[in-house]
Amino acid sequence: MHTRALYILVLMMLVSCSWLRDDRVVARVGHEMLYLSAVQAHIPDGVSSEDSVTYARRYIESWASDRIFESVAKESVRVDSKIEEELKNYRLALLKYRYEQDYLTRELNPEISDEELREYYESHREQFRLTHPIVKARFLDIMEETPYREFMIRRMSTRSEEELELLDSVARLDAIRFFDSSQEWMDARVLAREFGMDFSALYSKARNNLAVVPYKQSGEERIVYFFDAILSGTAPLDYCESEVRETILSARKRELIRKLEQSLLEEAQDKKRFVIY
Repeated sequence: MHTRALYILVLMMLVSCSWLRDDRVVARVGHEMLYLSAVQAHIPDGVSSEDSVTYARRYIESWASDRIFESVAKESVRVDSKIEEELKNYRLALLKYRYEQDYLTRELNPEISDEELREYYESHREQFRLTHPIVKARFLDIMEETPYREFMIRRMSTRSEEELELLDSVARLDAIRFFDSSQEWMDARVLAREFGMDFSALYSKARNNLAVVPYKQSGEERIVYFFDAILSGTAPLDYCESEVRETILSARKRELIRKLEQSLLEEAQDKKRFVIY
């Protein structure tokens, strides 16, 4: 059957309910068959008929490609003891990994208290050294001739919620871009890219924490107000909190797996299934 005709047939079966009663073969490679139920299982719920055809086509072609490659490889590659050993080791590693993941799903406690988080951070500060500067800042991109230029610049340093809401409202109407990262740390390199320069050059332009960089060709001005900056040293906890959490969880996982392996060895020895001569 022509490939396009096959996909149309598959679509007709997918959008009907007949496949529930008759799990038809939709493709074959050699003696292996692909059934409609397998295709259906790989099509997300709620997609359109057109998208269903796309998903069906991709899955059928992927399924066929895998089996064709397998057939050609078996004919071309000599399966010797080395390959058999590699396959055996891969199967063992996969089974072990799946068992470990099931075990971690059951046994791992993902909850980390603030106290534990702080304690780990303080005890391992050297692990969280900054590789680049970070800042808390407010950024504004405006046209030089805007009548609200001075109004917005004067409010770049405000810590008043009311003033900030006013700045945000005016910026939405008159600015090209505006973002406020005054309450959370951000990568200083990301900020510097807004100005087309490295961070040290941008930071050196700041006067009283405010830097105004004109773009004469476009008539723009890009403005930043620095609330805080850490150029080097240990990252503050509120910047690296997710990394600290992941580090703690990784340590818990390693300890659980170590205990699992030890308990399995001891159980096997007790049952005389593992004997060292």
